[in-house]
Formats: sequence, C-alpha cells, structure tokens
Amino acid sequence: MRVGNAGPRFPGGEIETVEESLNRRLEMELGVISKIEVEIWSTLSGRLQSLLIRLSLVEHLSPELLGVLLGGDTELQEEFRQHCSFISFNKYINAYLIQHLFRDFLCTKQCLLSDSEIQETYRAAAYWSEQNGFLADALSYYEKLGDYQAKGAIEEKIKSRIINYQVV
Repeated sequence: MRVGNAGPRFPGGEIETVEESLNRRLEMELGVISKIEVEIWSTLSGRLQSLLIRLSLVEHLSPELLGVLLGGDTELQEEFRQHCSFISFNKYINAYLIQHLFRDFLCTKQCLLSDSEIQETYRAAAYWSEQNGFLADALSYYEKLGDYQAKGAIEEKIKSRIINYQVV
C-alpha cells in the first residue's frame, strides 16, 4: 500500500497516486477528443468546421458577433443550429458557450485557419467588443491583431472611465 500522494481508493483497496490519476484523466480526455474527431468533426461540412474553429478564437460569443462571423449565410446558420449541440446559449449572459472539451478540440485545429481568417475573426471580435463595452476583450483582440493605435485608443477609454469613476 502506498503512502503519500494518495488519490481515490478503488474497489480492490489500492490507492491511486496523483500521477496515476492525472494520467487516467488524460487518457480519458484523449479518448473523448478522438471520439469527437471521428463521430462529430468528420460529419461536418468544411465551412462549418472553419466557422467553429474561428469561434474558438473568441471569448465572448454573442449572438450578434456570431451573426457577423456567419456573414449572412443562412445555409451555414442552419447547419450550425442543427449540428452544434455542444454549443449552448446562455440567456443570462447573452452568449453562446462552447463545451470545454470541444473548445480544447477546436483549439487544436486553429492551425488550419489562414492568417486572413484569423485576422478577420479578431477584427470582428475587437470591433463588436469595443462597441458593446467589453473593452478588456477589445484590447486583447487589437493586441493580437498588432493594431496598437486601436489598442491605445481603448486604453485611453479605460483610463477615462477610471478617472471619471474616481471623481464621482
């Protein structure tokens, strides 16, 4: 019987170490990710795959921003609605949420996007975030774009808000 970094007990009475527990969890997640690849990802159109990868670049996925990224493509919107049970809408924060393991999976696919697709996604997210008061998000997207002039303007807005708040 092991002493020290004891983890959960199993029916046989043995104790799992932390390392064994982490390895078991990693194996489980890799199994889930491979199932996502085979059973879900391979059934989606290339256009929907590209959209989903682009969505993984965005932190706050509002319905309006999703609409911008869809570009008015009603066929793609319908396919998104039909096949994206792993993305749910949270009415309390008015945003879509991507299930964590699926987001992790999508992040591994970001290398499939062209530079222009990444830039376009960040630019749309930055503009939407700025217009809707998510200044910290806008700041992050402008930095990823290398648009330091826009980033500086956002920093000035943030400073102004802080100064105005302190005066009141």
